[in-house]
Amino acid sequence: MPSFDHELIVELFRRAPEGVIRILGALAVPLPEGATASIVDRAFSEVSLSEIHADLVVLLRAGEVAALVVIVEVQRVVDADKDYTWPLYAVAARREHRCDAVVLVVTEEPAVLRRAERAIPLGPGNAFRVFGVGPAEVPVPTPEEARRWPELAVLAALTHARSRDAVDLAFTALVAATSLDDEHARLYWNRILDALSEPDRITLEIRMNTSKIEYMSEFARGYFEAGEAKGEARGEARGEARGKGLAIIAVLEARGLPVS
Repeated sequence: MPSFDHELIVELFRRAPEGVIRILGALAVPLPEGATASIVDRAFSEVSLSEIHADLVVLLRAGEVAALVVIVEVQRVVDADKDYTWPLYAVAARREHRCDAVVLVVTEEPAVLRRAERAIPLGPGNAFRVFGVGPAEVPVPTPEEARRWPELAVLAALTHARSRDAVDLAFTALVAATSLDDEHARLYWNRILDALSEPDRITLEIRMNTSKIEYMSEFARGYFEAGEAKGEARGEARGEARGKGLAIIAVLEARGLPVS
């Protein structure tokens, strides 16, 4: 689905690894105070011969000390083989970075979330658990956080694209994304607009056209101007349709036919 493209979600975390700190915090996972996040090699040296690669690996540090390694996995369908690879990721990452490790499964599929809630048996007396993150668990950034981490705002807009606050979140994300390079801004804008329902997309376009915003890139100004032109064309078409509709009503009433 456009709202939850695998590579797009991975790219958002790659560009803003601090997002895992916000999400783990929302899941009440204990984190070191003042932790910082950075991307590390996703191919673990201990299992390189089997060519096992996680989607993304984020290392949290407390100062200069490795505190927690987070293996981010974007999962769209239930895959029984993950019961064998996810524990392997955690053990290999723990050995390589000499600190605790967790697997963070990001998904929009309820079946994957239900599967993630179950402990993976490793043998008598041993089990392994992952942390499942669905749309409800993705935190909504404040306006200040959105300006600081546009990718977090985009992630929230995509995962909450069918919520009651979809238009507000999408508008915040689009404005935040104008600070990015044109390539990523275009990618995020297209994905957000595709993820919205048609009524919400129209509402958002109207809001974009009527808001006084200083756009920060040539791409954003061009996109905005294209939206204005599209909106004007849609308005003219609706005005013409409304005029025809009123004419039809007048004819029906003139002929004595009641119109509700």
